[in-house]
Amino acid sequence: MSAAEQNDEWPGSGGEPPRHRSRWLLWLGAAVLALVILIAGSAAWVLNTERGTRWAANRAVGFLGGKLALAEVSGTLSGPLTISGIRWVDAQSGVDVRVARVTLDVALRELAARRVHVQTLDVNGVDLRLSEPTKKDEDQKPFSLQPPIDVLLDKLTLKDAHVSRDGKELFVARAAEASANWTADGVAINRFIVDSPDGNVRLTAQVSGSPADATAAGEETYNGKVSGAFRWKVADAQYVGELSATSAKQKLDAQIRLSAPFAARANASLGETKALPWQLTLEVPQFDPRKELLPGSSTSFQLTSRSARNGAESKRIAPFALNVPRLVGSISVSASSVSTGSR
Repeated sequence: MSAAEQNDEWPGSGGEPPRHRSRWLLWLGAAVLALVILIAGSAAWVLNTERGTRWAANRAVGFLGGKLALAEVSGTLSGPLTISGIRWVDAQSGVDVRVARVTLDVALRELAARRVHVQTLDVNGVDLRLSEPTKKDEDQKPFSLQPPIDVLLDKLTLKDAHVSRDGKELFVARAAEASANWTADGVAINRFIVDSPDGNVRLTAQVSGSPADATAAGEETYNGKVSGAFRWKVADAQYVGELSATSAKQKLDAQIRLSAPFAARANASLGETKALPWQLTLEVPQFDPRKELLPGSSTSFQLTSRSARNGAESKRIAPFALNVPRLVGSISVSASSVSTGSR
């Protein structure tokens, strides 16, 4: 066979005519274009059709090895998507959760910008049952405020949620609302409201990491603030108050204002270091506890105290002032606990 004939048979040879080279490039370009069209068409089918969304949901159920079950899937991944009859069972973690219905609407186009933007998330009928895990927790990595991808949650609504452990009810929520972001700038809870038979809670918070303020030992610190109000029933008493806290420069300052069942103010500061120095000021103006705390008795009560701890030592900076004419007992405050007793 001559050299010219070999060049005609092998397109990569140096002596290939331009006409043959162009033909191979056209075939290669057509194959790549067909592959791109196939991938794009498959993605569009999965994202924008109900059959494609169901196919993806079935693949997810099979991939998770029986932990996840879905009764019905309607809508599309491009939104809105509704899933009914959800159940997640993980005996190793001691979690059995059932959800009657979830409706989700996500801005899929923002995934190209490495951002998960959940526009609406409606969750109805949550039954979370906790039990003793069958597998011990593995060593977990330290928590970091840096997310793997930015997450934006415009609106979360939750209705009828129950949490129990080993058959004992721990928490019930009639309704809840939330709006939050988790980005490279930190975590922001723009709105958090919980309505429960035991009361209600309102909260806003912002937290950001500050590696530049880390200690010489390399500890990461956090800056942020939180504020909120609560009305919650514990046993037969209802507690009403407000709370706020700020964290900056390795120091946490917190304030609690209680208006029921009695008036009280507590100011606390905690150093975010290994020594954990703290300082606490507690003020309880004189009140008659017969209405809420000690029905049937005749007493008055007043407390003013300021305590502090620096390293392993603690001290009470100001003494207690108690006015309890017909109540015999004791109150003690230490660096680790507050205790009361009667006799």
